Amino acid sequence: MLQSHGIQYSFNEMLGIQTHDGLYDDANKKYLMSYMPESRPRSSLPFILHQADLMAARVEFEREWLPKFKNPVPSQEKNFTLKDKPKSVNNKQQKALGSIKSEGLKNMLDLL
Repeated sequence: MLQSHGIQYSFNEMLGIQTHDGLYDDANKKYLMSYMPESRPRSSLPFILHQADLMAARVEFEREWLPKFKNPVPSQEKNFTLKDKPKSVNNKQQKALGSIKSEGLKNMLDLL
């Protein structure tokens, strides 16, 4: 489409456009999951485009869909504090906490 409008681009820009879906597209694995430095992307452009695409999708979701939900997410109704966390400690956790040598660290973890 770019070429049909006379827009020229480099090989790195072409790869950035092709791989902007990241690992969601299996065709990108050969470019993005390589252990050989010579076959990895030579610029940050694919990663920048991928992040921009993710952010655009998130903003679109927040504008279009979040207002349509009738009930807010429970975590957004009130602020969460560590005091709200249930105090269920099983035997494995108790053994692990009991073996801590530092009293200050143990006291801090007991308060969680």
